[in-house]
Amino acid sequence: MSGISRALAALRDVAGVHGSFVLHPTGELIGKDLPAVFHDELFLEVGARLSRFVETLAADGDEVSSAILRFDEHRLYVTRFAHGLLAVITANDINAAALRMALTLTTRRLEPEIVAMLSHPPPPVASRGSVTPPPPSMAGSHGVPRTYRGRVISG
Repeated sequence: MSGISRALAALRDVAGVHGSFVLHPTGELIGKDLPAVFHDELFLEVGARLSRFVETLAADGDEVSSAILRFDEHRLYVTRFAHGLLAVITANDINAAALRMALTLTTRRLEPEIVAMLSHPPPPVASRGSVTPPPPSMAGSHGVPRTYRGRVISG
């Protein structure tokens, strides 16, 4: 588990936190700790909107460090820090003081991880060359080798 994932997972220790995610200031998803229903593709739109939202609030020259979006059944706490945005989805009845303290600690943990990630981006993934199909004698019904417990069955 990466340092970013550990930092986000620790937020769930605060009662009422459903999950969290961290975005680059431009809106790209850096990391998340959310149920599987929140697919990464969702953050293409959400990240861009949250980034524009924070920029809009700061357009009048005011320094925006955080915002709370209230919905019927939950809240979205957004905290801005030097290299990103931290968003936390919570229940309505969360202890706001405990959450603020956890957000402060989490952004302190995230900052060096994100700086390291930005200064040393992961190497590009090499494209896979064409895979040669197995000989017909080894292929299953769809041209895929037959396997049993991870081993190719020959013959």
